[in-house]
Amino acid sequence: MNSETFINIGVCITLGLLCSVFVTPIVVLLRKLFYVPFMRKRYLDKAIKNKHFVTAKLVRSGELTNNFGEFGFVSGCEVGLYEYEYGGKKYKTKLIASSPSEHISETVELYFIKNPKNACFANELGLRGNSHWILHYFAVATIISLVAFVICGTGDGLSALQSFVDNAANKIK
Repeated sequence: MNSETFINIGVCITLGLLCSVFVTPIVVLLRKLFYVPFMRKRYLDKAIKNKHFVTAKLVRSGELTNNFGEFGFVSGCEVGLYEYEYGGKKYKTKLIASSPSEHISETVELYFIKNPKNACFANELGLRGNSHWILHYFAVATIISLVAFVICGTGDGLSALQSFVDNAANKIK
């Protein structure tokens, strides 16, 4: 490999890393809007089928406060510490009411996919603890880098990709 190829590879990797800073939030948002709602129904059915649900009892509750230095204010949302048992082990989880008008109940039904420690409400399945921003970032960066190298780095542009596809098709025949 000559120095021009190394420079092209470096530029393409840098381009991929920089562009993915802006593209990754879009990918994560689209995943949250379109992919997760469909998966949530599947996760819920799977949790019910495998009997991965528990009834949790309220241990204590209070109001959620936000502290800024010396000043603290009450947000109006309630937070509750719940305790539940699954497979002979006791677990605790903290759940927050989604709005100030919603109140914490004495018992709630919680669901989990694999780990009982990660039990959550049915509408949070697939979201809670499953945000892998860094994995999405590197996947997007890799894709952008490869596309940039194919288009710009080979010197031929898309003709190199076309010749690769043609060679692969000839080997298959």
